[in-house]
Amino acid sequence: MNKEILFTHYWTLGENPEMFLSQFLEFAEHGAKHIVLSDDLVRIGMENLPVLVKVKKQLEEAGLSFADAHAPFGRCCDLSLPLEEYRPLMILQNTFVLKLCSIMGVKTCTIHLGNARYEQYYPLETFDEYTRQSLEQLLPAAEKYGVVLNIENVWAQPSRVDAILKMTDYFKTPYLGVCFDSGHANLMRTSMKKQQDSPVYEEWGTEGKWGPLPWDDSVLEKLLPHIVSCHLHDNDGMSDAHNLPFTGTIDWSHVTDLLAKAPRLQCVQNEASPGRWGFSVGEACRTFDRIREMLQASSRI
Repeated sequence: MNKEILFTHYWTLGENPEMFLSQFLEFAEHGAKHIVLSDDLVRIGMENLPVLVKVKKQLEEAGLSFADAHAPFGRCCDLSLPLEEYRPLMILQNTFVLKLCSIMGVKTCTIHLGNARYEQYYPLETFDEYTRQSLEQLLPAAEKYGVVLNIENVWAQPSRVDAILKMTDYFKTPYLGVCFDSGHANLMRTSMKKQQDSPVYEEWGTEGKWGPLPWDDSVLEKLLPHIVSCHLHDNDGMSDAHNLPFTGTIDWSHVTDLLAKAPRLQCVQNEASPGRWGFSVGEACRTFDRIREMLQASSRI
């Protein structure tokens, strides 16, 4: 890779902040340099900024820094929220998230468009319009604070690939990008379409309430020109397991070959979940050292 790509690790907060910090520091012992400013940490910063500033200082003393952030997500946090009474608060919250990223020295922030589980009577076009309206208000703040706002691909209706591309085509600005999520893309593969217990069916309904289910084997290819950050984790194509790469059904040679060509890529994030699977910090670091080597090899081809 000719340009510097930051490799960063997401680690769940859990119930013991002191243990959380000690695990952060363990990353430094295994050669990692960057930690994700996660949605958990963003919430801490929103409630008590001095606490987050203290954590940042402790990380810096260990040779670590924050890189890439994830905005809080959920029904009243996401950009496609159609409930008018909550939208002003959602915009205010996400504006503060962008400012917090700037304070913490983070240049990229992932955000969700949302799902339609609670708003099943709206047409898809309604979600697209609310997303557009949200971005109209948030992108000036992203530019002001120097943070690229990255839309994450999920399997829910407002986050389908064509909806994401509508936004990148409409807003031609360097402050809007895409966060490619490998596990979520794997759930959308066409080979999964007959598996009725897939989370895709939970969102869309087995009858496809919003039309045909958007199975897609080319999510990465379609999003590639706009990818600024990526969440890398693995699964079996049937559950959003967030396991370490090389343990599921994703073709990592294919993924790394393509990501090496992503013209805007700035950040590669380990978003595997230690809380579910109990792997160690060392395992996570070794796995992503391997991902780094594959990306470097692909960039030289």
